[in-house]
Amino acid sequence: MRWPLLVVALLCGCGPLVRWADKQAEARALAARQEYLKENPGLREEQRKAILDGNLYIGMDSRAARLVWGHPYSINRTVTASGEYEQWIYHRTYLYFENGKLTAFQEDVGAP
Repeated sequence: MRWPLLVVALLCGCGPLVRWADKQAEARALAARQEYLKENPGLREEQRKAILDGNLYIGMDSRAARLVWGHPYSINRTVTASGEYEQWIYHRTYLYFENGKLTAFQEDVGAP
């Protein structure tokens, strides 16, 4: 009889811990993006804002994309005589890179 109450008590107490961990992860991600911006002072203001806000833009390098969106679920890589091409797969979004630069993205918007 006491076991279910203990489980409920433990589960109810985890909320603040999870929120704290999320805030810590967000702070680390922001610090990593800020460090990237320090290392790349030649970026235009709209590019800098996109990175800080966690947004992608065509032309960003793969390192910045990973800092913005995190690690993809999967990466498909093609190497040809003209260069290296990658498709990064996130849940319903695909990012396309040519020689380390984001050239396109595709979103699965579902059926009409």
